[in-house]
Amino acid sequence: MASRLWAGDAAPRTLIRCWGEFAIENAATGADLRPRGRKARALLAYLALHPGKAVGRERLMGLLWGERAEEQARGSLRQTLFELRDLSHGDHAPLHVGREAVELDVEGIETDVDRWRMLAAERHFEDLLAALPDADDLLFANLDGVDAGFDEWLQVERTRQREVLIAIVADASAAAVAAGQTRSARALHARLVEFNPEEGTPAPAAPPPDRAPPSAAVPQSRRRFIAPIAAGLFVSALAGAVWLENGKPAPPASSPTPAREAGDLYENAQAIIYHRNGPQLPVAEKLLRRALTLDPNYVPAIAGLAAVIEMSDPTQDRHQEAERLARRAVQLDPNNARANGVLGMVLRFESDDARAAIKRAASLDGSDPEIQFWLSNVLGIEGDYVGRLQALRRAAAIDPYWHRASGPASLASWEMGYPEEAERHAARLREADLSESFLCDYSIDWAKGDYSEVVRDTLAARDRLASSGLVDLKLGMALLVLGHEQPARLLLRLSPALWRVASDAGPAPGELEPLLIAGETEGRADFFVPTALRQLVRDGRADEVVAAYDRRVARLGRIASGTAANSELIDEGLQVALALRAQKREAEAARLLAQADAAIRKSMAYGRIPNWMYASAAGVWAAQGRHEDALGALKTALDSGWHYSPMTPHPDMRDIPSFASLRDDPRFEQMRRHELDHLAREQRETGPVPV
Repeated sequence: MASRLWAGDAAPRTLIRCWGEFAIENAATGADLRPRGRKARALLAYLALHPGKAVGRERLMGLLWGERAEEQARGSLRQTLFELRDLSHGDHAPLHVGREAVELDVEGIETDVDRWRMLAAERHFEDLLAALPDADDLLFANLDGVDAGFDEWLQVERTRQREVLIAIVADASAAAVAAGQTRSARALHARLVEFNPEEGTPAPAAPPPDRAPPSAAVPQSRRRFIAPIAAGLFVSALAGAVWLENGKPAPPASSPTPAREAGDLYENAQAIIYHRNGPQLPVAEKLLRRALTLDPNYVPAIAGLAAVIEMSDPTQDRHQEAERLARRAVQLDPNNARANGVLGMVLRFESDDARAAIKRAASLDGSDPEIQFWLSNVLGIEGDYVGRLQALRRAAAIDPYWHRASGPASLASWEMGYPEEAERHAARLREADLSESFLCDYSIDWAKGDYSEVVRDTLAARDRLASSGLVDLKLGMALLVLGHEQPARLLLRLSPALWRVASDAGPAPGELEPLLIAGETEGRADFFVPTALRQLVRDGRADEVVAAYDRRVARLGRIASGTAANSELIDEGLQVALALRAQKREAEAARLLAQADAAIRKSMAYGRIPNWMYASAAGVWAAQGRHEDALGALKTALDSGWHYSPMTPHPDMRDIPSFASLRDDPRFEQMRRHELDHLAREQRETGPVPV
């Protein structure tokens, strides 16, 4: 294996063959390192396709011993890891075995797929042709029948990895065309057709794009869209006489392709942007600015620079720069899906222009998971929760391991009444990213009201996650709801103004408007705005809410002007209406309540709504005096798994101002008691404060 695929001083220490029969060997000696047991080989095969990812022991147990009892499966895993001890001991051992997870060192191994990528990137086309598998080879051909869970994963992965293989060959074919290596280009195209026969040979009339999509930034499951692009480039280049008889290249027939260096810079930057790699965003910005010095009109780089600036918590000046760049990208290429999508994102989704830009982006390219994710935000703002879930499903189907798709899809599925689907999305995320899967599981447990489980899982995650601040925040939120205020305050590290809201004391005089303004750009402030409004109305300080409303401060201004998002109109609009009513401005209050009711009915007209919206509807309808409708909606919310959980100690539905007219109804008291009993159970299950 080494003599054919790997050579040179930079060769890795351990080589793994994925296509054909599974094999693993020492790169220096060629020694066969395959373990005897098929379960051990399957475990290595799984890790080989997740290099550098810490895979939890529970995931491996479910994958390889899914039908065994937990203790028996745990013992089998220990035995298998013992069998792999030769790979996990020594200074440069490729296998790292921890208490909670197992990992293959990304620097110490190289797979045949990695090798193909490297050969293609370095334009060693002849070596790539020699290294490619046969057309009928299967991924891990000798590992079928290991376990039902592994077989299911293997079948899915074979499809995904064939798309990866097709994409590598397609990109290499296009690169060989561009480099003028006609013999290699023809040979690679022939292999492409072998691997992807249904594509056949595209019609030569299709004009080649300015540049193929960046390989580093495009999810593997999207690669089926790249093969016809590369093949079309190949055929049109040959049929269009790219090489003249004298061997000199013909001048381009359309707009010039960006300098290769500029394109490479963009590809590297886009990979950072796509994965939301926060610490690396400044690097992405530098790469994109360098690309634009090489080609100032390169639309992908212009849009990418706008995106990375907007994703970096921009100042107002930087936000304006991002908007100028995004608008320029659309002006240069109105049919560029990414440019339109970035413009909508930079405009922050809510305005008519923002929503139109993102919807246009989705109509131009239905295969981009990031655009589908942005579309889900727009549809949520518009109150179309059925459409929002469908957009998230599409994003997760395109790239199941992208956390921006699978995490929100999991939570949205649960809220809409699809718990099995929610678990499927979450399980995918657990395979890909421990930190993001922790956030996903946390969100679902919080929505379920499983606060004791949140505490246990969060404490367990501390040793596995690099960010203790993230763990502290989530743990502090759960402890606060359970009534453990002092440890929660230490963990949350909130400003004094935010802590007054979190502790249920309510904002101090003069603090509401700064909180509303901060909530436009700061996530924590945004989270506490609805709670602060409820506290002021509850405590007889409605005049402060009305004053901010009259001055059109932040979201209250959008409510006044009729441009608020669906959820703002229903939740914050309700509190403003109650405040107006307390100030004897009945007509305005009735108008806002009617608008909130219309927003609820609009969402219901699309089909299912999230369980929390029934609770929001109950508040609006109670404020309108529709007690039976309100009680029915509240019961539906609770029966669907919703729990009242503002981030305050010992939340009690009796404190919700809009439910004031329901407090004497025994049905409301029964539901309120149900929630209080649930909270008491969670407190008992949590036990002593573990901080």
